[in-house]
Amino acid sequence: MAPQRATIAAAAAAFALACAGCAGLRALVRYRRRRLRRASHLPTYLISLRRRPARRAAALDRAARAGLCSVRVHDAVDGRELDATELRSRGVRLWRGWRLEGARYRFYARDLKWGEVGCALSHHAVWEEVARRRLARAIVAEDDVEFTPAFEELLTGALARLDDLVAAGGGAPR
Repeated sequence: MAPQRATIAAAAAAFALACAGCAGLRALVRYRRRRLRRASHLPTYLISLRRRPARRAAALDRAARAGLCSVRVHDAVDGRELDATELRSRGVRLWRGWRLEGARYRFYARDLKWGEVGCALSHHAVWEEVARRRLARAIVAEDDVEFTPAFEELLTGALARLDDLVAAGGGAPR
């Protein structure tokens, strides 16, 4: 499955941080109101598969060009290495009610793919680290993230106007 590409853009709410890579999950920004001078100084986590070094390097380059100063790479959970036994060893089980027969959006009418499970586990691990480090705000993106040229200005402006935000970007369901 080729990852969908999404572009970071100002939306009606003045902000959308977009990232694709696994269906149903997008890059997230967590923010609690505090004075923020520059969005580029927000802690940023880049989720990337270790087996894809060129993709990781390109994403780090895009983040640097977007002005992000504090980027940590998080090794993604590789869906190719997952199976039911591995999930049990992690204390994870899949929710049987996921599949919705007859759903208009085909994503909900099928079983999850191992890559999607790995993606979800990767995001979960990053948000656990954000909570453990007691970060008031962070950017979490996958390695196919695209930034608009005015990313820092758009994000800084949007965060100044919002009280509390957990934003997801990306394309609308097909």
